[in-house]
Amino acid sequence: MDASSAEEFVRLFSKSQHRILGFIHTLVPNLPEAEDVLQETSVILWKKWPEFQRDRDFVKWACGIARFEVFRILRQNKRTALYISESVLDQIADIALEDSKNNDRFEDTGTALSACLQELPESYQQIVNFRYQYNKTVQQIAKECGRPKSTVHDLLGKIRSRLLRCIRRRLSA
Repeated sequence: MDASSAEEFVRLFSKSQHRILGFIHTLVPNLPEAEDVLQETSVILWKKWPEFQRDRDFVKWACGIARFEVFRILRQNKRTALYISESVLDQIADIALEDSKNNDRFEDTGTALSACLQELPESYQQIVNFRYQYNKTVQQIAKECGRPKSTVHDLLGKIRSRLLRCIRRRLSA
């Protein structure tokens, strides 16, 4: 890779880094984990840079790679992968990419997610925190909440769907 190509990558990545992180953060609610995914994604982007077609949108290309990196990491973490529906994450990613086309700001989706989390009943927020902030398994959450494992699993699905609807509503407003 020649110096001008390397400079172009650094310029485009630096300009787009916050938008790419915003996109990742919509899929990975924990900011430090989202930042880790951004680091891994940046390495992949650098390696794939020679394949990048200059007539394409850099952010869209980078977010596509970030999306695959998020899913790869979730599959590696078997505990998480069992309870996070890739189809729901895929839908959220689609919304985030669509938001990028319309508003040119991924931050809107992250803001919407934060607001939607605040709208949840306190008991739902507690379950979300157990699962995603403290990385507890469904079985651990069930034990702590005194509910059957299947109920907690179903409730997490219901919460995810509710968050998805809320994000869509906020982004369309």
